[in-house]
Amino acid sequence: MIVFVNKGTGGMMHRIAAFAAALLFLLAGAVHAAPPSKGEMFAKAAEGAMICAQAMPDSKATDAALKDAGFKLYDANGEAKAYFALQKRVAVIITTSSNRFDGCFVMFSKMSTDDAAQLVQPWLKLSQAQPANAGGHFVQRWTGRFKGGNIALGIYKNFRVDEIRGAAIVARSAP
Repeated sequence: MIVFVNKGTGGMMHRIAAFAAALLFLLAGAVHAAPPSKGEMFAKAAEGAMICAQAMPDSKATDAALKDAGFKLYDANGEAKAYFALQKRVAVIITTSSNRFDGCFVMFSKMSTDDAAQLVQPWLKLSQAQPANAGGHFVQRWTGRFKGGNIALGIYKNFRVDEIRGAAIVARSAP
């Protein structure tokens, strides 16, 4: 950056202003954060999954806990709300009271089915879930009991939320 400064009165002020402008220009390039690592995304997704496990089926409590954990509400269509964290690379979707099922979907960018299998483990233990027939979009399914009701758990192989693609875990009430 080339700055011409008048050496007359006010020259010092012009130099300070030029220095500040140059500094801001250089800092602007450094502000872009690096994308989160897979470990960071997994940890944030695990946090979202635990929030769902603790607060479900109360969608208002789940909403508040997700926001407290740094998830930002991105979209709400009446039956579901989508939350994102870590530069929109981690997603948690919860159903609202207008949906016929209580549910939570959790995923992160490029999550594999192996990652999902690890992420669903706390749910499996909490619900004492047993394997069920997989099919449709699911590569694995389980059923169990959770907070006095039936629950269905599963791993979607290919799920998409906004620009995030990958596997996802699903926990929802079941008849």
